[in-house]
Amino acid sequence: SKTATESDVKKSFRYFSRFYHPDRIGHGDGGDDRHFRNLQKAYDVLMKPKLIKLCRIHEKTEVNL
Repeated sequence: SKTATESDVKKSFRYFSRFYHPDRIGHGDGGDDRHFRNLQKAYDVLMKPKLIKLCRIHEKTEVNL
């Protein structure tokens, strides 16, 4: 959510990274690798304040179009 704290983001990332990790037993279909990579990309963006600001500016611009 937009109001999530850094701590909330970290907790969620840890939970989902364990769930979608490609080496996890029983997840050998290859689709989880894609989910795991997308999860990592999102976490990288959310942990950089400058990127968050750009995303929010872009979001406001899209709504106004």
